[in-house]
Amino acid sequence: MEPVQPGASVVQTGLGISYIGEHCYCYPGELQQQTGQVTILDFTTGSGYIVGQLFVSGAVAPGSSGGGGNTSYQLQLNGIDVLNIKVETDQEDMPGDTWAPVLLPPFTDVVLTVASSGANVDRFTTASFVGRVYGAE
Repeated sequence: MEPVQPGASVVQTGLGISYIGEHCYCYPGELQQQTGQVTILDFTTGSGYIVGQLFVSGAVAPGSSGGGGNTSYQLQLNGIDVLNIKVETDQEDMPGDTWAPVLLPPFTDVVLTVASSGANVDRFTTASFVGRVYGAE
């Protein structure tokens, strides 16, 4: 089994990344739908590079099938915009969630932000990241 990378958190959720052997994950939990840009993931990768999948989900009311809105996500690596994703859960004429393949280089600052077309205390957005770590020292 590979050692846990320095500075990595182990078996927890939140804005950061967690490592288990050669795998990593981020499960920040749900975020209340807001019109302003809010950070949902914020971490720095370790010494290995990561090949993974980013999952984002638009605003929904848990336990209800009605209503939603437009939700946009922005992924930055070391302060550079590398991925913008828009999903929609109101009219349902475009995907309400999506997966994106992502390669994260070693020692990279990763920030994912989210903003929605409306603010509603009963609707929530989510994001997650899962991947495999290669070349960790």
